[in-house]
Amino acid sequence: MAPRRGKRDDAPAAAQDGGAPLELRALFAAGRMVGFLLLALPALAVLAGVVLLPAYVRLANAQYELECKKARIADAEWLVAANDRLIKDLPEDEVLTKRLAMNSLGMLPEDETVIRDPNSAPAAPPGVIQPRAHPRPDPPSNWLTQMAQRFENPAKRRGVLLIAACAMLAAMFFFSPPEKYNKAG
Repeated sequence: MAPRRGKRDDAPAAAQDGGAPLELRALFAAGRMVGFLLLALPALAVLAGVVLLPAYVRLANAQYELECKKARIADAEWLVAANDRLIKDLPEDEVLTKRLAMNSLGMLPEDETVIRDPNSAPAAPPGVIQPRAHPRPDPPSNWLTQMAQRFENPAKRRGVLLIAACAMLAAMFFFSPPEKYNKAG
């Protein structure tokens, strides 16, 4: 049999089944895996950030608006309950009825003298209830919302996605196993 070009017949047995000892091949495989992960994981993180962060920000804003509306509803419910108590007590409280008639309708009792200071601001009508403000939540702001604001520009988003796709392709081509590209024969 004629010798084949580029092949040694007297090569060691390790060279026949891949060219390198098992320990060295395992070390090369680990290096390829580390290199692949160093390029692919940031690319996947950027891809996930560009796709998922806007949805996260919309969810956080919706939760914030919901909590604000719940606080406004609680304020309104408290005011309704206070006004109901006032309306219920009005027929029984003669002083409150008289003060409301004086303030709202300008009706003054004939047997009483009312002194008003012309320099002072008009007084609030009696029985007016100042609503109690329930605590409002803080608007959402953390590092995720700040990152999402950076990707609001569509051109910037496309550029970052292109860079991430290039990094992923580079990771797949640069760190693929060498057996994939060996020619058969």
